Amino acid sequence: MVEIRNNPARYLGIVGALLALAATYIPGLPTEAILAVVAALIGGGVAAQKMEDGKTEEALMEATPDEMAMERQMNLLASENAMLQEQQQERPAECACAPPEPPGEEHTAELEPVRGGPLRKPNVEEFSLDDGRALFRL
Repeated sequence: MVEIRNNPARYLGIVGALLALAATYIPGLPTEAILAVVAALIGGGVAAQKMEDGKTEEALMEATPDEMAMERQMNLLASENAMLQEQQQERPAECACAPPEPPGEEHTAELEPVRGGPLRKPNVEEFSLDDGRALFRL
């Protein structure tokens, strides 16, 4: 009985097909009455299918657990962002950049001239994590 509740359109279609076959191949049965029952079963199958489609549409409109978790995360980030913006407005403007240089002093750096000759792959002998320099031997 549970299987019929889970798949009503399928079973109405099977019963309708069996009755139509019986009306066709068994002589002496009231064909018109059987075909009327088959038509009613087909209509019931269509109604059952519409009901199932409605259930499917409702399920598609519901949020999945992943979507709900993502929405909670986005709400948390939005509230943190609003709180940080309020804190930013409350304190005076601070500049994280370097202080401006006095006018007239320009700092420029020149690159070493390129030595001629064929290009070779440099051999890295030592790498310093402190300042990010690498020592090469050509």
